[in-house]
Amino acid sequence: MLERWNVRFDGEDVMNSVIDFVFWLEFLQRQYQCPWKKFLRGFHLLLTGRAREWYWMHVRHSRVDSWMQLRHTLLDRFRGYQTEHDVMQELLLREQQTSEGVDDHIHHMRQLAA
Repeated sequence: MLERWNVRFDGEDVMNSVIDFVFWLEFLQRQYQCPWKKFLRGFHLLLTGRAREWYWMHVRHSRVDSWMQLRHTLLDRFRGYQTEHDVMQELLLREQQTSEGVDDHIHHMRQLAA
């Protein structure tokens, strides 16, 4: 199922940021009602390049028990350094998407601010 989502992350493409990748995954997981356990089993299929190398190194040394745990580790690894000004700028420019519910928008804004 995950392969059909047509979402990939390579860890290098600035235009395909890890924050966007996480947003797309969480949106599609809800949209298709894919259980998190099934999602985690196929997560490696969504990665290429540097991100795939990082993932296999990570699972070799750490156990992945939940999406929230993997999400946190993924963001820590690929989010890159942002100054407080960068974060504020991103928050100011972020608009609610047409297909995005209010709760999802607030959730995403909180993620950016974290």
